[in-house]
Formats: sequence, structure tokens, C-alpha cells
Amino acid sequence: MSLNKDSELYARVHELFRYENGKLIRKISVNGQAKAGQVAGYFNKSIGYFDVRVDGKCYRQHRIIFLMFNETLPELVDHIDGNPKNNVISNLRSATKAQNRWNCRPNTGSQSGVKGVYKDGSSWKALVNVNNVRYYLGMYKTIDEAKAVVEKKYLELHKDFMFKGDDNVWF
Repeated sequence: MSLNKDSELYARVHELFRYENGKLIRKISVNGQAKAGQVAGYFNKSIGYFDVRVDGKCYRQHRIIFLMFNETLPELVDHIDGNPKNNVISNLRSATKAQNRWNCRPNTGSQSGVKGVYKDGSSWKALVNVNNVRYYLGMYKTIDEAKAVVEKKYLELHKDFMFKGDDNVWF
């Protein structure tokens, strides 16, 4: 979005909503159904995010919350803990597409359940791809050995955007 459009939307969302613990609360009633004091928005099951309408246009709720606190909309807003239902402002940060991809779960078809660790015969291969560069980290007897090497490399390359693992089930 352009700076001018960001500032117009910033002003409008502050007219419509107040922020409270990761939720948007309506300040004013609109269209007869959405009443002042109600939680704004709805959970869009097809994409796994909360959406909210502003003057008829649909936005991801976490993007509106980020805008309310930062006065601008970046390319992407990343959920630090990887949980798209956690829209607490301390869990949201600006991210590039690459950074956002670094902070996501392993592929659901993964045998290991660990990004960068693949079964290869009776061994485990450690392999990391970042910015079109492939880092081959070796073959290991156990998944834990391969995981440790991969995590160290991801931490070096991704720093704060490294996916830290699933401690919770969100859906």
C-alpha cells in the first residue's frame, strides 16, 4: 500500500475499532448487524485467518492490528509463534515473503516432521535451502543428530525468523 492509502486506512480503522488483547472491538455500529462493543471480524476457515471488513473491503485482521500500532502496512505481517489465531500485537512483525516462509511449519508430507531433515535409506539427510542456495549438511544415523545440525544452520541463516517447532495444535 502507498503511504497515503496507509494513513487513510490507519485513520479509518481507529474510527471503527479499538484493540483489546489480540481482538478488534467495534467502536461504532455499522449496517445494523455489527454493533458497537462487539468483537469485529470472523474466522475464515478456508484460509485459517481472522478477517475483518472495513467499509466493505475485507482485510486480514492481523494486518489491521499491525497497522493500528505501526501506521503502515508492510509486504507481509508474520505471526512470530506461527499461530494465525494469535493476533496479540507482541506476536506480530513485519516480514518479507522469504522471512515469512522461514517461519512456517514443515511440509505435512514430511517423514521427519522437521524442516530440512529427510529420510534417505536407513539414514537421515540434513539439507537447508535458503535464497536459492542449497546447504548440504551431511548424513546422520539418527533424526536427532540431523535435526540439531539443521537447527544450528537455520539459526545462523534465519535468526529471529527461524521456525521454532510445534508446541501447540492450533486448528
